[in-house]
Amino acid sequence: MSSPFRCLGIPDSALEFAKQKNFELRGYVISAKPEQLRPARIVRVGIIQNKILLPTTAPLADQRNAIHNRIAEIISAGHQCGVNVMCMQEAWSKN
Repeated sequence: MSSPFRCLGIPDSALEFAKQKNFELRGYVISAKPEQLRPARIVRVGIIQNKILLPTTAPLADQRNAIHNRIAEIISAGHQCGVNVMCMQEAWSKN
């Protein structure tokens, strides 16, 4: 998939972790015009699109725990990349 944005460097450790855990990790630079009243800063945003990991016939608690564990791994990779805003699916539950 090509992108109109310039690629952002991702630490090798995060790329290796993503490969081991079997999820995709990408980074892009999106430029913005300078602001008048504050200095430029870098905001790193992580966007998570998760998937159902266990069969839907598995107990709900097991399905939820599998997703929570998977999201924790993805958040860990985001941490390695310096992400400071993490966006999750609208279906994510705090329970």
